[in-house]
Amino acid sequence: MPRAFVLLHGWQNHREPEHWHHWLHDQLVALGFAVRYPQLPDPEMPSLDAWIDAYKAELAACGNADVTVVCHSLSVPTWLHAVARRDVPEVEHVILVAPPSASVLANLELTEFTWRPAGGDTVGWHGPVTETCQARAMNRLDYWRSDAFLPDAFAWVDAALASAGQRRDADPTWSRVRPWGLVLALPLAGGGTVWFKATPEGSAEPILHQTLDAECPEHVAPVLAADLERGWLLLADAGASLGDDSEAEGVEPCSEPRFRAAMTSYAVLQEEVRHRVDELVGQGLPDARPQALPGVFDRLLEKLSRRARDTGDDDATALLARISTSRPLVVDLAASCADRPGSVDHNDLHPWNVAASEGQAVFLDWGDAMAAHPYASLLVPVRIGNTESRATGEALIAAYAHGRDEFVDPAEVLTVARLATIGRAWTWERSLALSTGPSEHDDAPLKWFSRILDPDPFAADRD
Repeated sequence: MPRAFVLLHGWQNHREPEHWHHWLHDQLVALGFAVRYPQLPDPEMPSLDAWIDAYKAELAACGNADVTVVCHSLSVPTWLHAVARRDVPEVEHVILVAPPSASVLANLELTEFTWRPAGGDTVGWHGPVTETCQARAMNRLDYWRSDAFLPDAFAWVDAALASAGQRRDADPTWSRVRPWGLVLALPLAGGGTVWFKATPEGSAEPILHQTLDAECPEHVAPVLAADLERGWLLLADAGASLGDDSEAEGVEPCSEPRFRAAMTSYAVLQEEVRHRVDELVGQGLPDARPQALPGVFDRLLEKLSRRARDTGDDDATALLARISTSRPLVVDLAASCADRPGSVDHNDLHPWNVAASEGQAVFLDWGDAMAAHPYASLLVPVRIGNTESRATGEALIAAYAHGRDEFVDPAEVLTVARLATIGRAWTWERSLALSTGPSEHDDAPLKWFSRILDPDPFAADRD
């Protein structure tokens, strides 16, 4: 029986001449094999169904040959979906190369491709291959919840502390596990606390926190140890948050003078780290700078519209149709503020993510951070400040402007804040894509996305 090979590429692949698939194609053809190397549809914004349809067509064209399929990158989970659906015929061999993890797919807004077999069972005649790919693409959340995790984490923490002449005193005094991160408060012998954080695969938080610690160490919790491959951080304690302090004292947190001072310090931090932003984007920091936002808008619209159709949510479908009409506005607004250099946007800046240490503001929890127009960071704190009073929100903008070395135009602030609702929606979408079940925040991406329709992005509420 004749033999044939089908080569299936990944995301953003336009079969460039230098790609190794071309080398493989030429080698196989030289050996006399039939080789099919199709261009899959829309590699920049792929559809799972469209790619599976392309697979079916390519395999049908192989006739009665013994077929070997070589899948790379995004084609790995696509193939597993096709097998699970029984959409492709049995083939002789399958080679799966470099599958993306669930969190990487979430960061790319490609969560429909995520492979999660029910119950962890193997899938028919592709069982062994499926098990291998599933292990490689395992969601870190499953690991964090496994019996193996805490011994691994404690061994790493203990080694890091020992090198500094310290040791843990007891089990964690506080812990939180969410799909987008795990945090442990670890007491030290002799007093004090250190914080362990595990981040999802593909997160830029560890490298970002290290960068901030190098550029503006007075404004972040010191990094005691980091494992970039596993996404682990061990951080010194920065003390209680300003939000917790304010609640204990019975005062409004955004009106607290220390938070206004923190807004000034934050503006200075942005300027200090601005020269590292391109590097950070190259290392995985999500890019929501103005020139990138029309593309982010398109991906969110496509993703949320598909979900609304799949779930039969007519209200969401109607709202998204309204949102789609705002694309020309998004393009115009983005162009109007694209000249200002981007910086790091914490993306969740509020009093509960700020502490005060030795009179300096320390900014906590950079897991939502992205590259953006610097003024985008005003969206969250000013919205929360406006729940206290409009004057509070205005005072926060003024405090932030005090830390900038240019005139902060109120019109530009409003424009950027309106665009920042897209970035905030993107953050929620990426975070929830890591979850394996329903969440109380499932409506957050669409809620934030719909705010592009509101001329006043600072309208007060706390979500």
